[in-house]
Amino acid sequence: MSSPLYERIYALVRRIPEGKAATYGQIAFLLGLPRGARTVGFAMAACRDPSVPCHRVVNRFGGTTPAFDPPGGSGVQRMMLESEGVRFDGEGRVDLNVCGWDGENTEQEAPMVFDNNDRRIRHFELMLCRSLDDLPVLPLPAGYRFVRYAPGDRDEWIRIEESAREFDSFEEGEAAWARYYGDREDELPGRMLFVESDSGEKVATATAMYDVFGRDTSGSAWLHWVSVRRDRQGLGLSKPLISEAFRVMKALGYTRVVIPTQTNTWLAVKVYLDLGCRPIPENAVHSETGWRIARTLTEHPALASFPPVGPGDILAEERNP
Repeated sequence: MSSPLYERIYALVRRIPEGKAATYGQIAFLLGLPRGARTVGFAMAACRDPSVPCHRVVNRFGGTTPAFDPPGGSGVQRMMLESEGVRFDGEGRVDLNVCGWDGENTEQEAPMVFDNNDRRIRHFELMLCRSLDDLPVLPLPAGYRFVRYAPGDRDEWIRIEESAREFDSFEEGEAAWARYYGDREDELPGRMLFVESDSGEKVATATAMYDVFGRDTSGSAWLHWVSVRRDRQGLGLSKPLISEAFRVMKALGYTRVVIPTQTNTWLAVKVYLDLGCRPIPENAVHSETGWRIARTLTEHPALASFPPVGPGDILAEERNP
């Protein structure tokens, strides 16, 4: 007898209609299984129940598996799908844009909830920008104030970033500090901001910097390492902090800011969009899938031109069986 988990997987796969196909990651997403694509693949390989249409599950690229092939044979899964009307593209993969299952009429037993820094999400680098004209004025909540970096604040910075899940360890934070700021600490009093509570705790940080690696020759400011300590998230600190960092940049003579981020921190993307930042056109092309993921997760109107993605395209999949 199959395990309860496999039975849940089989029950969902039975709902995939003829003429459609789903991906391993999509099935995992609909069942609320973080990084569960491999588990779905194992369940398909172990299935001996003819009522489960395992052939309707493919990898995230629409690729089929030789697991259906008899010794010396090939292409059985494709033949089964084509007999049901599933279309394949010129590279021999299921055309998921046409024949991908959208999961309709499916009740999600455990809907996937994403953290604001979630490594289960497929990683894409996203780049935004905005002019430093017409900046919003956003006050901090009562009980908080802005302070500048002072010598000795490195460890406070690391602890905030580690709490926000930017680093897995204090040592990783030390390495990042050395890489970004190790030989620039004399600049930080004029560039690095903290949000401090009335009790003197530093609880959030952002830096009005530039591209320290010299790749950007446009003369733009760069927003670095925006983080709010995890126990202070949701209090309305991030937008005033970012807005204040923009004001520091403008005071330093910059006219434009570049904001590097990623799909994993999708909620930060929404904050930047709310503050008038928009995708850099070149990045919108190179990271189109990433922006489509961001559009799906944020549902932000500024990303309406990007088509949404299906559930299976959001999760970072392990290599499928």
